[in-house]
Amino acid sequence: MSKLILGVGFNSGGKHKATIDGKRAKSYTTWHHMLQRAYCSKLHVKRPTYVGCSVSEEWLDFQHFSDWFYGNPYSDLGYHLDKDLLVTNNKVYGPETCCFVPQELNTLLLDSGVARGDLPQGVYLYKPSSKFMARVGVDGKREYLGLFDTETEAHQVYKTYKEAHVKRKALEWQDRIASDVFDALMRWSLDS
Repeated sequence: MSKLILGVGFNSGGKHKATIDGKRAKSYTTWHHMLQRAYCSKLHVKRPTYVGCSVSEEWLDFQHFSDWFYGNPYSDLGYHLDKDLLVTNNKVYGPETCCFVPQELNTLLLDSGVARGDLPQGVYLYKPSSKFMARVGVDGKREYLGLFDTETEAHQVYKTYKEAHVKRKALEWQDRIASDVFDALMRWSLDS
């Protein structure tokens, strides 16, 4: 048994090694980052969306996590470990709730709440006219969707566009993602 990682994670020993040829194994790096997101208070200050997250008892053991990791055909593609696409608003990392998602798709689903303040997602106050602007990020660029009298109108335009865009991207990636990831993206709703 190794020392505890972030006070909770451990390596019970077995076939999976934390380092290979002097470098951290991919499964170990992914496991360690997952533990940090769930249990590192310094990271929670910078990324408060991870406050309240945890890791299933099974995955606290590096060996069990690595079994899942290496048994997943998408683990070696550089995709992100995601905990809340398959199960909306999930806060527990575990084998039933996690999947691998390409970075391009994963970043589509980010909220960016800190940047926008109290306004709904996709809505910004356009001070020169005191109207509400709707805009969305598409392929690394901001796309302007219009100015509206109310934040509700602006948000509805953003919501409709964003949900359609996520579905278009899911179709684009369909043959390079797991079927449950594809299905979750096709069901994805901004309000869920």
